[in-house]
Amino acid sequence: MLIQSASELLSPEMLFAAIRAHFMSLLQIALPYGLVITTFASFVVWNGGVVIGDKVNHLASLHFPQLGYYIVYASALLSPLIVGSPASFFRTLKAVATNIKTASLAAGLFSMSIAMVHKFT
Repeated sequence: MLIQSASELLSPEMLFAAIRAHFMSLLQIALPYGLVITTFASFVVWNGGVVIGDKVNHLASLHFPQLGYYIVYASALLSPLIVGSPASFFRTLKAVATNIKTASLAAGLFSMSIAMVHKFT
């Protein structure tokens, strides 16, 4: 089948044909996720919620310092992707240091993060 234009490539017929051609590989990728989601949903229905144990004292809520912890943790794990090569890291550091607006914004965000962690933990 020869594709004439981009609209033919994005047509529902072409999408359906691609899914049908790769159905087993898509199923192998999606099945583990489906099992985890189904198991979790079954647990929530059976338990009456996400909490195990005392549901009164363990309410789900938004905890802003934990978002900060997550950002630090994710940044540490993804630092090789974020930083790249040492040369590009130092170029970025130099560019931030020369731009006073960016440097002050970074310092302000860092200070707010430290203050939130100190106050709420």
